[in-house]
Amino acid sequence: MGLPEPQPTGPVRYDIEAARVYDHMLIRISNGRQTVETIVALPFSGRFSYLSLTGEHCTLSDIRHAHGQHTIKEGTIPRIAEELSYTRGCPEGDIPNIQIEGSRARMTQGIKLAGTTRISFHAQSLPNARLIWHCPYIYLFTARDGKIDGDGFQEIVQIRLDGEELEDNILTENNDVVRWTQDFQGWNAWVKTLHEGFDCTVTIRIEGNTVTVTTENLGIAIQSVKTIPATAQGVYAALTGDQCAITDIHIQYES
Repeated sequence: MGLPEPQPTGPVRYDIEAARVYDHMLIRISNGRQTVETIVALPFSGRFSYLSLTGEHCTLSDIRHAHGQHTIKEGTIPRIAEELSYTRGCPEGDIPNIQIEGSRARMTQGIKLAGTTRISFHAQSLPNARLIWHCPYIYLFTARDGKIDGDGFQEIVQIRLDGEELEDNILTENNDVVRWTQDFQGWNAWVKTLHEGFDCTVTIRIEGNTVTVTTENLGIAIQSVKTIPATAQGVYAALTGDQCAITDIHIQYES
């Protein structure tokens, strides 16, 4: 049922609210007498959503807009369609597969690091991906409970597999080396292979309060050495990224 048509005696004011959680959007329109709601299922959750106003035989004036400050939690908007999954039916390893449709929109659980830890997985960018940083990220952090934003949480470093923009926070010493080997075929080939999917292995070594991360993928070799505070309790890694699916995750510990 639609809203009643405006009375010819004067203008009618409408209030419009819109909220989005991943691939679902809720639009609520009220004119003071009646309210209608519409839920829209989007084909991708990684793209921005926009709202515009239009109509027929009418004048729109005194248009004002504002963004709310609170976060809309998952489950707030009733789901009317299944999420388009690129991990369903894929092999699953030691921890659940993950699909990320926005920069660090989702992360795996924290992986406890000790001695030498090897994390292997299969990565594939989503059909909507088009940029070189639409790839997996390695995220290192400290926390007493092993949870991101948990007890005593501090970020150590975020490493994108494209080797660009290594981000760190609490480090006292940094030594990051990114080099392109003879296997690197250019960024067009990089994006193409990401769409096709590839296997990746990341090695993380802890010695005292020094953490060394090494990985090489599609001709991009990365070594990141970080010195963390001696007071840091519990060092963990998580897999995340942007516009990609990470599956078949296996964790192996070596002394």
